[in-house]
Amino acid sequence: PGMTFTNGPGQQVFVSFCLLFQPRVIRTRNASVLSPFLCIVTLVCSVAWTAYGWVVDDIFLIVPNAVGCFLGLVLCSLLCIYPRRQSPQLTLSIPSLASRTH
Repeated sequence: PGMTFTNGPGQQVFVSFCLLFQPRVIRTRNASVLSPFLCIVTLVCSVAWTAYGWVVDDIFLIVPNAVGCFLGLVLCSLLCIYPRRQSPQLTLSIPSLASRTH
């Protein structure tokens, strides 16, 4: 095949960056640091590019996007296993000047 356009390297960097949060998700059992939309879109995009790679018989499309399919499945499975919970908000209490007595 001739030269083809591939989205593999940029997508793999993005997915790998998302996987940096994997230990935190597992440790806290909270997937709130992962975006469900981005995880699903990553999986769908990787599947589509892998399928296209099979159609045009281009190994340079198949391999990086098949890896993206696996990583997308890992991210989506983390979302299914560990629910998204809101992290407790830190509240900052600043004493007012009016309540101070001199």
